[in-house]
Amino acid sequence: MANALYRVRATFSSQRRISERTYFTASVASARSAATQDGARDIYQIRLYRRNWLTQEYLGQAYALQFLQAIRFQISAGVPPGKAIVSAIEADPNPERQVRLHGAIDVLDRGGTIADAMMATGMYDHTAYTLLLAGERIGALQAVTGALGYLEDRKGSWKQLMAIAGLMAVELSTALSVPVTIDRVALPWVRDNLPRTNPEKLADYTQRLDHIAFLNQWWMVISYLGAFALVGLVLAWFAHPKARDWLAHRIVRHIPLVSSWLLHDALARSGAMFATMLENGVRTSDAVDTLRLSSTNPVVQRLWQGIAKAIAGGAGIGQALANSGVLRADEAMAAAATNGVKQLGGAFRAIAQNREWQAKRTAGQIVQATVGLTVVYIGINLALVMELFKLFNEGLDLGMGGITQGF
Repeated sequence: MANALYRVRATFSSQRRISERTYFTASVASARSAATQDGARDIYQIRLYRRNWLTQEYLGQAYALQFLQAIRFQISAGVPPGKAIVSAIEADPNPERQVRLHGAIDVLDRGGTIADAMMATGMYDHTAYTLLLAGERIGALQAVTGALGYLEDRKGSWKQLMAIAGLMAVELSTALSVPVTIDRVALPWVRDNLPRTNPEKLADYTQRLDHIAFLNQWWMVISYLGAFALVGLVLAWFAHPKARDWLAHRIVRHIPLVSSWLLHDALARSGAMFATMLENGVRTSDAVDTLRLSSTNPVVQRLWQGIAKAIAGGAGIGQALANSGVLRADEAMAAAATNGVKQLGGAFRAIAQNREWQAKRTAGQIVQATVGLTVVYIGINLALVMELFKLFNEGLDLGMGGITQGF
């Protein structure tokens, strides 16, 4: 069971007033046990701390990177890791943020690891935690450097994704207004200004008008149901990790270009992290195990699970890569032909760079496809508008004909 951040409100033996402490444990029971060991006498509340994805994970990603960068700088200068974290928190000019980050100091005071302390800030995900934990085996500097590289790569990926989503939102919001305008403005105005002509022609005119209204209503229903479904999928993706995993497994991986982009991006980041860990001295088996636990893309996760299983069974990493079915034949051959950890790290660095280029190219194709679909959608809207405009012009001709016949 993965650890999570819990906030415990209690009176501790060293204090008379109620205070709150942070624990990074596997369950509420574990948090209660840890608080009791810390001297908690009366426990009033234990709650799971949920990060606000909007303010911390995405909009606050710049600060999370800045915080890690400050810690890395101090560790590089020879400051002990614990003191580096405390110093970075105390140097923050925002008092409210200092209070929010103070959970990391609590963890360090209780003898927790650097990884646990960083998770207590609430700014980092499970992948960052796994990388920090793996890096600590060889040194705090390597741990922080690995996590920093992962976050920088993820920030770039999210910029790409948000740019695509923003383009779609602008285009769709404009296009979705057309059917409503036709239904609420154009059609009522045409009905209020029917041509003065004989009953037979007027009946044919109103029948064609009803046909356009019927098609527009169905098109409006289809458009808005599709838009609501898309918004629902996006909200569900960010709402909970289990919902994200279900969507990725059941829906997203079957969308042609999007699934390719997710795979290329995940392999690029995963391969770069693997190369970084090998270059920093992490053992191959430990690096594979770390990525197996931290990968969220099911295809990439299958790659590292297969490699871990093959290594555990005594097979070489080259054979495991060849049999993975995830890497392309040339990538697997390049990685399998390496001799030694240094060459293997270099091969995966090259694979990561190649996949990063493919992810960017696929992102461009997604933008082109999005623009193409929007053009098709606008074309259908335009066809409805032109048909209504054509009918209105015919109505004007019929009205002029009626006036002429009156003279």
